[in-house]
This record gives sequence, structure tokens and C-alpha cells, in this order.
Amino acid sequence: MPVAVPLHEIRAEFAELDDPVDRTTYLIEIGRTLPPLAEPLKSEENRVLGCQARVWMSAQDHPGPPRTLEFLADSDAQIVRGLIAVLLAAYSEKTPAEIVAFPIDKLLAELKLPALVPMRSNGLTAMVRRIQAIAKVAADSETRSNQAAQSLPLVPLKPRPADQPVAGTDRPAAA
Repeated sequence: MPVAVPLHEIRAEFAELDDPVDRTTYLIEIGRTLPPLAEPLKSEENRVLGCQARVWMSAQDHPGPPRTLEFLADSDAQIVRGLIAVLLAAYSEKTPAEIVAFPIDKLLAELKLPALVPMRSNGLTAMVRRIQAIAKVAADSETRSNQAAQSLPLVPLKPRPADQPVAGTDRPAAA
């Protein structure tokens, strides 16, 4: 499922907004575009700790090629839903390697997100860490499966002398 508001649109809109009130209003607006998270996903297992508001986050693996991750998230706070919309636009439908490498600090500085009091900033950091941890686990498992799928290395064999029998038989080696 594509993200509600693509990252290029979020960047363009924030670039045009100078007033912090307008930025906050836009953040709330993009938060409202998020689809609600299914109730079964609003579990303690999916809860993001460190957020002042309640936040739930889940990831779906799309095997590909290339393999991508889609993040689903929700919150009971409007501004936090807006922050989630920004993160989903930045990270969803990307490969695990792209997610790990994404320069989120640069994006957040570029957007000059409003209303990031310390507790909300801690929550944003917790959400980013959760996304990156999920991507790192996926990238590591992908690396391990790729290594396992590779054929064994070829080991040079010593030629067997012509007069030595073939292993497991009594017959001599062919000349």
C-alpha cells in the first residue's frame, strides 16, 4: 500500500511554509491521511516505548525483488500521527539497506518540524530507532540467506594416481 503523502510532496509543502503554526497545521493534516491501524496490531508488542503519546508500529516484509519493507503505524496524538506520516513517507517501500542508510537527520533538519518538545523529540527518536532496528534485522537475515544460497567454494582436488583404486570400489582408476 503506497504511503498516504509521498515524501517529495511533504518536502515541497514544508519548503513553502515559514510560519510554525502553518507547519504544525500541515503536520496534523498529513497525519489525518494515515489509514487507521488494525486493532490487532495495536498490541504491546508493537508499542513504541519512549513516546509520550501511545504509538504502535508494525512492519510488513515484501519479498520482491527487491525485498522491501512497508511500515504501518498509528498514534492517539494528532501531531505524532503527522510525524509518523513523515517517517512512513521516508522509510516505507524501501529495501532494508536503503532504510538503514537513509539520512533521517538531514530530512528532519530540512523540514524544520514544529512543536518538538523534548518528550516528543524522544518519541520521534524512538520511532526512528524502531524502524532502523527492524530494517537492520531484515538486512542481516537477507545477507545470511544470500550467503547460504551461494554455492560452496570449489576446492582444487589433487589428481589421483592412475594405479590407485576408485574410492568405494575395487576397480583401478581409468587410464
